[in-house]
Amino acid sequence: MVKTGVDGELRYNGKKVAKVRSWSINVQRQAIDDSCLGSFDRTYIPGMRSATGSASILYDADDLATRQILNSVLKNSTDAQELDFIFDRKKVGGGFECQGFITNLSASVNIGAATACEISFQVSGKIEGSF
Repeated sequence: MVKTGVDGELRYNGKKVAKVRSWSINVQRQAIDDSCLGSFDRTYIPGMRSATGSASILYDADDLATRQILNSVLKNSTDAQELDFIFDRKKVGGGFECQGFITNLSASVNIGAATACEISFQVSGKIEGSF
């Protein structure tokens, strides 16, 4: 099964606000030392998980809701705009869905109806899906 970056979307309140054309996700799991006093070798158990990612998105620059979400990274506020990241909405051979917020935005100016930008995001909560 072929997985492509083009089958993703960014949603806010259930509404598609951007199309994902490429993406990456990095999932980390802590290793917790559970060695006992008197042991000669360290042993570990799996700990908490966290994830970050990045995506290249296409969006309509005339859509007010989309602009507000992208501009949330510029606001002096701790109120996060919780977004739904859906990577591979067809779920062919696996895909991911998660909630999170934008932590980095790199915009460029393009000619045409669709505008592209690069975003980085922090996942908040569990990631649904598989590789």
